[in-house]
Amino acid sequence: MDLSYGTGHGYLDTLLKQAGVPQSGITLFHNELNPLFGGHHPEPNAENMAGVSKFVRSGKAQIGLGLDGDADRFGIVDKDGTWLTPNQVLALALYHLKKNRGWTGAVVRTVPSSHQVDAVAELFGVKVYETPVGFKYIGALMESEPIIVGGEESGGLSVKGHVPEKGRHPRVPADGGTGGDGKENRWDKY
Repeated sequence: MDLSYGTGHGYLDTLLKQAGVPQSGITLFHNELNPLFGGHHPEPNAENMAGVSKFVRSGKAQIGLGLDGDADRFGIVDKDGTWLTPNQVLALALYHLKKNRGWTGAVVRTVPSSHQVDAVAELFGVKVYETPVGFKYIGALMESEPIIVGGEESGGLSVKGHVPEKGRHPRVPADGGTGGDGKENRWDKY
């Protein structure tokens, strides 16, 4: 898990422990608080999560997670070490929450987000809302409409029942939908 030297320190790792992940199963990268973020932009993107990707590819982890400096955006590396874009994560979250959890409602995304989530929504007959750029628009809609998941291209995401703010990590789909064969098959469809 890459914490980007930021405010996610002691937060996501604690949540994982509370969810039953043993301490021995959590490896932290850039866990020290550093106001200069180690001299890098604290973005959980493919470039900055390269160390996490390498760690996962080495077989030492099945998934890699990352946060930006103020812990309101996420990054995810799947089990083969591939960094997933926020657009892919939004589509996977909708797929999982609708198919495996049976959640009802709509999905909301910002204008510049990919239409990949639209294809998943169409598969399940889920309405898609499109908002201007800015998570505040997603949050406002989530407060007034039944929304399964809402997200933006920059890595802000929230799900039904949570405070509609950026940076909520979706749970890994029980069917392994974040990596391996399932991922490739889903990308072919959408």
